[in-house]
Amino acid sequence: MASSGGARIFTTVPVFVDTNVAIYALGQDSDKKARAKQILDAAPIASSQVINETISVLMGRSCAITIHEEAWT
Repeated sequence: MASSGGARIFTTVPVFVDTNVAIYALGQDSDKKARAKQILDAAPIASSQVINETISVLMGRSCAITIHEEAWT
């Protein structure tokens, strides 16, 4: 095995987060929630698309919950 002089070169690569990670962090599944929080603790990059998708999903769920609750009153 050839040696490169013993020096190691490390490259830092940005980590991007997907909408699912943000949603799982707020969800009910404790395993997914814990893993999502670990990922978010690493301060990944979230694109504007991911932020908009997350808001859209959360608003949709909020509206669905409100409509469901109103149906029972």
